[in-house]
Amino acid sequence: MNLNKFRHFFIHKYLVTPFTKERYMLCYDYAHKTIWFRVPKVASRTINEALQAGTDPKDYIYASSMGYAPALCKGYFRFAFVRHPEDRLLSAWRDKVLRRNHFHFDEATHEKYKTIDHFVDWLATQDIDNCDVHIRS
Repeated sequence: MNLNKFRHFFIHKYLVTPFTKERYMLCYDYAHKTIWFRVPKVASRTINEALQAGTDPKDYIYASSMGYAPALCKGYFRFAFVRHPEDRLLSAWRDKVLRRNHFHFDEATHEKYKTIDHFVDWLATQDIDNCDVHIRS
């Protein structure tokens, strides 16, 4: 294991994460000193491919769910991309409900939530801190 991956998994994943409340999908590029806060449904595959293309695989770690300690990341360029919330909601609904049954609803409930109004009503009942990552982010 190279030093960057050791540092990543030992320090960030095992020392920082247990003591932080929030978890983030973080991608580290140690060679270029960048941290990407990955947000699902925001061109993640395309961004990942672009970042990997210019980085040695030993220096790049993709989307580990972990705590974040800014003090350990001084000198790093940190960034994220976001979508308009309505666009993101519609995209998630189309993909997770219309195209498939990602949330494992029973058949009648799945049919009901194929109507956006019913799906939004269901979303309003979800605990934002403990729900599916596609809703939470």
